[in-house]
Amino acid sequence: MNQPSVERAAQNGHRANGQPTLSPEQLRVEIARTRAELASTAEALAERFDVPTRVKQRLRESRLLHDRPTLIAAAVAVVGSIVAIWAYRHRRDA
Repeated sequence: MNQPSVERAAQNGHRANGQPTLSPEQLRVEIARTRAELASTAEALAERFDVPTRVKQRLRESRLLHDRPTLIAAAVAVVGSIVAIWAYRHRRDA
């Protein structure tokens, strides 16, 4: 009757006494992978809770979006002025 629980434990990667069946090298690799995941998670959380930096970034993005229409309007005004001056001179000379 003890045999099925031993087999089930072995399928889950553990011995019947709860000890892992992984080799020391496999455990080192697993630990390194877990540390990398934790570091990534910690970085993501740090970025998420860095409110002043996030606010500054949003302000920069907002300014860029608002500056572009201003630049486009200025360019249109300059081109329109040039065309108006050209048309005025062309009519005057004709």
